[in-house]
Amino acid sequence: MKIGVISDTHLFQDDIQRVPPETLHAFYGIDLILHCGDIFSLSVLDYLETLCPVIAVQGYKDTTDEDCRVRGRTWVVEAEDIRIGMVHDINWPSPRLLTDDGLLEFPPEPIADITKIKFGSIVDVIVFGDTHKPLITRHDGVLFVNPGSVLCFETEGQSSLGTVAILTVSAGKVSSEIIRLSRELK
Repeated sequence: MKIGVISDTHLFQDDIQRVPPETLHAFYGIDLILHCGDIFSLSVLDYLETLCPVIAVQGYKDTTDEDCRVRGRTWVVEAEDIRIGMVHDINWPSPRLLTDDGLLEFPPEPIADITKIKFGSIVDVIVFGDTHKPLITRHDGVLFVNPGSVLCFETEGQSSLGTVAILTVSAGKVSSEIIRLSRELK
């Protein structure tokens, strides 16, 4: 199973055309898309759903309108035998795991105890956003993935696009990669 992970699109209804078509190209053949919050407009989820089902969690400024795709502040998705915890800000709820300089710092207690606090259960993977910086790391057997932001580079005045992530779940194992989006040459 292939799962696309995206976060921090920060787009309102009138801005939906700013979602780069390269995003859909990167997610071609994906079975599920997870959006880790700061969506702003549900039209972003509509756009992504043209490929496959979408599940999202709320970011700080996301609407609280009823939409079955948006599952609250945290959510656990089961993909085959893998449990994926979704949250926008990895520091919510406590304990804090992200330092001010954008690095993950783990407390001495087992990561399983921390995932129980954050998600109500043990998870194999944590996907999160908020920082706009892509990250993949493992700690205590848990895979941590931040896909970055599709538009983060564009908003910093650079010409390149941002990033998304792909999770591959197979035979009870999960791997991840960051996809750096780039403009198609015409």
